[in-house]
Amino acid sequence: MKNIFSVELRRAFDNKKMFTAWLISLGIAFFHYFTCEFPYRIYIRDYLDYPGMFILPHNSFSMWLGFDGASFYLALSYLVIPVLASFPFAGSFLQDKKTGYLKNVLSRATRIQYGVAKYFAVFISAGTIAVTPLLADFLLSSATYPYIGPLPAEGCFGVYETTMFHSLFYSMPYWYVVAFLALNFVFFGALATLSLCVAFSVERLFFVELFPFLVYFILYIALNVFNLVQYCPFFFLRPDQGVECNPVFVLGVTAALLVGSFLFYAFHMKHEDVF
Repeated sequence: MKNIFSVELRRAFDNKKMFTAWLISLGIAFFHYFTCEFPYRIYIRDYLDYPGMFILPHNSFSMWLGFDGASFYLALSYLVIPVLASFPFAGSFLQDKKTGYLKNVLSRATRIQYGVAKYFAVFISAGTIAVTPLLADFLLSSATYPYIGPLPAEGCFGVYETTMFHSLFYSMPYWYVVAFLALNFVFFGALATLSLCVAFSVERLFFVELFPFLVYFILYIALNVFNLVQYCPFFFLRPDQGVECNPVFVLGVTAALLVGSFLFYAFHMKHEDVF
């Protein structure tokens, strides 16, 4: 089991598609940093000219991509992440079937061993790509701007008493960042595994790889049309929290997506003809 998982994980991270996804993800972070963060570093010293006034300088949180809802970079990230997360390895199950690789593997391992290894390799690789823009940009922001903990009276952030994880943000802001990175990792990782589920009935690689994005985008359109944006992943996954979301609902949906996709995939992997 260990050997199969390590092989699948290596296949997931060591391929040209993953390199392309890394490049685009890091590109979003670097473009945001050099256009929306780096030019404003010269104004940090200006705050020293206002002693005694309640004016806080730019800091690693206020300049972070995750809180920059005013620029198009954050919206761009949450539009392309479902595609980038699925692109490197989510279609590999279908490719394994078509190329005969699956027959070769199943001659040395059970279906369950291969299936579990494949599922978590897709999940981990997709989740890693999903958090790359936010994590890389936060590291760049932290290396440039001082750490100043956010204050409720400051009014510079969209995190209020009715928003998700608000107490964590104002008491332990770094853990707030970790919480949203973890939420994004699990959600987009689980979303990418839907490609494994649809690969049992679809033979088109392009559709299989694009299926998670189609689900994500259809939800975005439908929930916007019916004015239910608080239930839309495009909004409740964003650290800037432009809408008020129920954490129980968000965590429940994420867990249901993860468990549901795994059970569906495991059932069909065990009972269906995979060749």
